[in-house]
Amino acid sequence: MDNIKKLKKYLLENGRDKSYNELAQQFEIKDKAGHISGERVRGIWRRLKVSRDPSTEKQIPKVVDENGKTYIDYSGSEITSLEDLVDTVGVNLDFWDVKSFRASTWQDFNGETKYAVRATFDQSKGARDTVREEFIEAAKKHAPKYKAVKYSKATKGKEPIAYEVNLPDLHIGKLGWGKEVGHSYDVNIAKAVFTQAVEKLLAYAQHFHVERIIFPIGNDLFNSDGLNMTTTKGTPQHDDVRWQRSFTLCREMLVEVIDKLRLVAPVEVIVVPGNHDYERMFYIGDAIYAWYHNCNEVCVNNEPSPRKYTTYGVNLLGLTHGSSEKQADLPLIMASERPELWAQAKHTEWHIGHLHKSKSMNWVDIDERFGTIIRILPSLSGTDSWHHEKGFVGNTRAAQAYAWGRDTGYKGHFQVNINELNT
Repeated sequence: MDNIKKLKKYLLENGRDKSYNELAQQFEIKDKAGHISGERVRGIWRRLKVSRDPSTEKQIPKVVDENGKTYIDYSGSEITSLEDLVDTVGVNLDFWDVKSFRASTWQDFNGETKYAVRATFDQSKGARDTVREEFIEAAKKHAPKYKAVKYSKATKGKEPIAYEVNLPDLHIGKLGWGKEVGHSYDVNIAKAVFTQAVEKLLAYAQHFHVERIIFPIGNDLFNSDGLNMTTTKGTPQHDDVRWQRSFTLCREMLVEVIDKLRLVAPVEVIVVPGNHDYERMFYIGDAIYAWYHNCNEVCVNNEPSPRKYTTYGVNLLGLTHGSSEKQADLPLIMASERPELWAQAKHTEWHIGHLHKSKSMNWVDIDERFGTIIRILPSLSGTDSWHHEKGFVGNTRAAQAYAWGRDTGYKGHFQVNINELNT
């Protein structure tokens, strides 16, 4: 029996209980170029679902998108009313309103009565906010209690600084097969390089008196958004685990790192959504906010804006992923969104990700009173098959931390390269 037949037999007996990439690895399903291909497994699964005899299967409600409208559709003999549909699908009517409903009957070739049921539901912003607030309140009750940290006073010769530890574009969930792309990458490797890099960058901070740690998270921290393993806008991704696993691992990783950072100085966590994980980063931000509810040394900025700002002394720092705005527009965006802070700051910078490489440029306004530096930060992320096939390789894999003098501005930055880490 060849691999395709083995895969089909497995799917018929077990359904799709693993990710497409996991199944491709298990049954060695390859594309025309000889690469392990989760996309080919996806096609096999779709054709298999269509070809299976519908008379042998229980009919279930389906979510249908048609002409920009989404509704739940059912055709069969078991669901005959709105109440049946709501019970079967599990819609919580405390948070969803029935927008429309219709039911009709028809006769099949055997003379049996069948029902066609269709309904649409609508959830208001108020309902979504209620769900979020209830989650946060419930999480606060279970948030761990942290003992206050007594920080040492500044010693002579050590300048007070804010220390920015910024590791964008980790892409937790991305799958890279070493034999195919030159190095392996999965959720466990992502967590290992992230935590090791933070520890090494934190060691450099001992040369200063750190008054605050700025810890941006996000910037495509996750490789995908939603159930279908795609970017927020729907581009398919090669993920190695289910989204629940990557989410839980990410939360555990962030708590582990923040717990270490807070022992050095108070931590400002800033959530920056990316184009791969725009929605999921809001959820993880809420989870971190609730976790540290009882910790005075950690504050979390999870405001819905994709652009965030923070100040320290004479410094104004802007943070965004960089996938939506034009880089040349960022200084004027900063001046428009934070005019008072912009006018007071002597040193202004934007730190962005998205491009997985290190680069900086200087922008000077028309009056030449001061300039804004835009830095594109490097990434520790590995390569997947698509980027390897397209030749998007060669960027230096690294992580950086920046030192900001309260009265003196930018002091410099430190870098940890991938070859310094145990992968």
